[in-house]
Amino acid sequence: MTQPIFRVYLRFPDQTVSHKTNTVSQAAALVAFSELVNDVSLDGTKCAAVLSFNNRQMAFHKFDVSAEDQDYWRGRLNEISTINAAR
Repeated sequence: MTQPIFRVYLRFPDQTVSHKTNTVSQAAALVAFSELVNDVSLDGTKCAAVLSFNNRQMAFHKFDVSAEDQDYWRGRLNEISTINAAR
């Protein structure tokens, strides 16, 4: 059985990625995602912060949308569904 893994990264319009974090820790993944989401230097850019668990997207934050958009996670990170990583 393979170990569950969380992935956090920035995805750019050309599909390249940076700021990658791969971890088995849900807490570490949420911290990494929070750091990306709260980076105001990315505001207005076309990149997106991604949080996934076992290759299934949990959250996708767009930096070029309004705070009312469903893909804007800043200020509401506590709404991300938690997953029992032991499953």
